Amino acid sequence: GDLVGHVRLFLWNGNSWTQMGNDLDGEEVLSLFGFSVSLASTGTVVAVGGFENNAGAGHVRAFAWNGAEWVQRGTDLDAKGNFDFFGWDVSLSGDGSDLAVGARRNNDLTFGYVSIYHWTGSSWEPKGDDLRGEFAGDGFGYSVSLSGDGMVLAVGAWQREDDVTTRLGYIKIFEYAGAQWGQKGQRLV
Repeated sequence: GDLVGHVRLFLWNGNSWTQMGNDLDGEEVLSLFGFSVSLASTGTVVAVGGFENNAGAGHVRAFAWNGAEWVQRGTDLDAKGNFDFFGWDVSLSGDGSDLAVGARRNNDLTFGYVSIYHWTGSSWEPKGDDLRGEFAGDGFGYSVSLSGDGMVLAVGAWQREDDVTTRLGYIKIFEYAGAQWGQKGQRLV
């Protein structure tokens, strides 16, 4: 009813699905927590986005399985500005140590951006600078997909505002090297 949102994780025991630990609940009414979810291939780290949290700014929470319950890993990852829709999409690396977060609006201008984080063992720290859309209206960060090793990132934008005829979306691929993300090849349309 109130669109707080929550996430439940399940484990296949060979015959049926059983819930794995506690529910992961959203923070406030209309946060839409659980709109985006990414589970590390280990099955022990999950990232959850609530892009409407804080009136559309958005945030992401990550959780780690301690053998009995899901425990929040670090503090909330919050949007850089108002109306960012931060957490529209999330993607974890295979071991859950790297996390990409898409924010498709970027303070209501809809350029969009992606923030990438690395888990240090005690906190989420930025992994390079944010990646940003080229034009207002691109919606860059609409979709994100991080490679298993956390070194390559694909980012989708739902339209290209510089192409007013077709407004086709695009994908950019980035590779992490020298403490920064660099675009790999041309954008894909």
